[in-house]
Amino acid sequence: MKLHPFGTLPSFTAALSVAFLTPACFAALDQSTGIVTGSNQISVLGATTASLDGVSFVNQGLVGVGRISANSLDKWGESFGSVSSLQVDANTWHSNNDGTYGGSFYTLPDRGYNSGTTFSDYAARVQQVDFVFTPYYGSAPTTQDQLKLTYNPAGSTEFTYNTGSGFSVTTGLVPDSSTNLAGHTVPYVATYSGFRMSQPIPACRWERLLWTPKVWW
Repeated sequence: MKLHPFGTLPSFTAALSVAFLTPACFAALDQSTGIVTGSNQISVLGATTASLDGVSFVNQGLVGVGRISANSLDKWGESFGSVSSLQVDANTWHSNNDGTYGGSFYTLPDRGYNSGTTFSDYAARVQQVDFVFTPYYGSAPTTQDQLKLTYNPAGSTEFTYNTGSGFSVTTGLVPDSSTNLAGHTVPYVATYSGFRMSQPIPACRWERLLWTPKVWW
């Protein structure tokens, strides 16, 4: 399964394709020259097949699209946010008797709203989005609602760190200093007085989410 998540305005869009790509379809970095060769794109229309160890895989191409409105709010009353990274919880992925599939995405927003020199006191967080997926394998134009996406506040959480006297969230503001945290030098915001900042806190811009069972990195 290959996921193609991307953020758009006025909505967050997740597109799903069921795919297996042969090595010839992958871009590769030449370690000696530093030049990227090859491509992740294929120009073949319709389904394509590839084999690995005697097992055949079928690439159906793009078979589903779903959207969450850009004006959606999360459990903290803030914008649901863009999506810098998206992972499927493999433990939730399942097929249903009616030919649909279900499961949960975990999405990682960036640093909150920003425009020019304006940035947000936006705590880093992971959002859970449950989905029901009805693949479309036809060739005729169709609607873009194969992924029914539902925000799940119970599975969404803010990142926190131990201050020594409790736990605090992070911020998306521009750092103005640095400090040592758990043996590492991290950027800090020390002078801004915001609604969630009672003390200096780390400034974070999260870009990548890696899910393993029971662990977030």
